[in-house]
Amino acid sequence: MAFAYEQFLLLLMDFSTCFSSTSSNSSVKPERLVFRLIHPGSIHHPHYKPHATAQDRIQLDIQQSAARLAYIQARIEDSSTASGTYGRDTVVFETTDEGTSKILYVLFGCGHYIGYNSDPGHNGILGLNSAAESLATKIGRKFSYCIGNLDDPHYNYNQLVLGEGADLEGFSIPFEVHNGFYYVTMEGFSIGEKRLDITPGTFEIKKNGTGGVIIDTGSTISYLVDDVHKLIYKEVRNLIGWSFRGATIENSPWMLCYYGSISKDLAGFPVVTFHFSEGADLTMDSGSFFSQVSNDIFCMTVGPASNIDIKSKPSIVGLLAQQGYNVGYDLVNNYVYFQRIDCELLSG
Repeated sequence: MAFAYEQFLLLLMDFSTCFSSTSSNSSVKPERLVFRLIHPGSIHHPHYKPHATAQDRIQLDIQQSAARLAYIQARIEDSSTASGTYGRDTVVFETTDEGTSKILYVLFGCGHYIGYNSDPGHNGILGLNSAAESLATKIGRKFSYCIGNLDDPHYNYNQLVLGEGADLEGFSIPFEVHNGFYYVTMEGFSIGEKRLDITPGTFEIKKNGTGGVIIDTGSTISYLVDDVHKLIYKEVRNLIGWSFRGATIENSPWMLCYYGSISKDLAGFPVVTFHFSEGADLTMDSGSFFSQVSNDIFCMTVGPASNIDIKSKPSIVGLLAQQGYNVGYDLVNNYVYFQRIDCELLSG
């Protein structure tokens, strides 16, 4: 993450407070905060670019993922290369009952240079790890976020809940925290009914600290260890390669791309599944596993971990894989929850 104490990021999202629950006219620490999350591709974003093409957006997504993760690694492994300052302050929220809520000693950072983007409209990071300075720790030690369809610029139900009211439902799996990252145990990967033949231990954290699997919203696409990515690449080519003409995206030649339309041509593509410990699954439909990067080109949204300049080389379950899910974190018992749901059902 851009600062060493961060783990969980909502990098691609601007956010505004919808409400926080406290007693009337009080000025106490809130037990619950709810934020509406606004993706830069949404018409509700103040810096929405109506003329940006799908390819513009996917290239920015890739740059954000790679540059942010590289910046994080530089800060963790060699603090002398980091560029930024930080300090502590009190955060005051206005509440819906015209009172106020205060959170004391919140750690703020100021990044003087974030390489992926100079647009001030969405140039920042909200860290939600388990460190004492995190907002997630200061407000109830649990949080959840729900991500809808990121390709729909009119969708307005993405949300983040900190503290009481965080939705901890669905599949649950334990996590461990290493260097501020939430690591989970991934056991396999399937395309349709076919479970890929992955060597046991492939997704484990190695003795030297490399490997493992993290869940991250700051990386739009997912990245898996190269051997697994090759298996996925081969299987997808076997399934659809004979039906479509291959395409190449400038600056991202490693992406598996074809000429065609996801909505018209991939309606029957099988469901893709991440298999985690304790029987938990996270599934991706064709609209999450592929991205329409232009009117006539779509690309697979899983890349090789070697493509990101991080020495620890973790596999990453990115934001697109989490579309259509509410994801909840219990920081007391160290569990993460996945619930397949339309975020609109949680917005009340």
